[in-house]
Amino acid sequence: MAILELTPLLMPELSTAAARNRHWLTGGFPDGGVLVARQFPHWQLNYVSQLAQRDLPAWGFPATSQTTMRLLRMLAVSDS
Repeated sequence: MAILELTPLLMPELSTAAARNRHWLTGGFPDGGVLVARQFPHWQLNYVSQLAQRDLPAWGFPATSQTTMRLLRMLAVSDS
């Protein structure tokens, strides 16, 4: 996973209705892992790992990243 700072899209860059619809439906994510089905599981794991390692501790979640990942895995497979 990489962090890229991108400028926002301008309306002239989204000249066709198809481009505007694609941007609207995908939230502006790059094609890398979100839109390529076979790459999505890898992208998703990297995204959740990044949350556990950087974002949640920054928001005050006191657990280590390993404990957080274990919790998220348990929640993902829990019976609803």
